[in-house]
Amino acid sequence: MSIIDDIREAERKADRIRKEAKEKGKEIVKEAKTVAENNKKKRLTDYQNACDKKLKEAEEKQEVYLKTRLKAAAENDEKFFSNNEKHLPNAVQYILEKVKSI
Repeated sequence: MSIIDDIREAERKADRIRKEAKEKGKEIVKEAKTVAENNKKKRLTDYQNACDKKLKEAEEKQEVYLKTRLKAAAENDEKFFSNNEKHLPNAVQYILEKVKSI
């Protein structure tokens, strides 16, 4: 074998090594993209679950708040009607007297 044949053989080996390295690099990049995409999906799912939990908590707090406000409003209405009911006969009498005087 001559030096030229040795050089050609070395070039072929170098080309084969470059090709293998290029393919290996593509596999590594593809695997890294897959891992990154899976991590992204997991994080998005985690964030969505956290948001759903916070939203549910806020809705529950809102429901309690609204029930409390509604109960307070009903109690105020009951007191108002109860107090005014005591004065109803006097109010009717007053109105009738005013109407008769016209």
